Amino acid sequence: MGADGITGVELLIDADTRVVQFFAITSAERGCGRKVVKAVVRATPPDWVLAVAMDWSSGFWQRLAGDYPRLRVL
Repeated sequence: MGADGITGVELLIDADTRVVQFFAITSAERGCGRKVVKAVVRATPPDWVLAVAMDWSSGFWQRLAGDYPRLRVL
């Protein structure tokens, strides 16, 4: 997390319950985290739940939940 030149996401996917959980995300370049989330939202079927169980982001996930109503910040 937070290393120079690194952008990535760790997802926990439960196909049985149709849940995609954002477990970890990092981006060395400003704006890339938002692009990663956008790509995951677009690639996830509409009947699946998108969730963030642990939010230590100081507002990142709350802002994205405003942009993507499917995203649940628990």
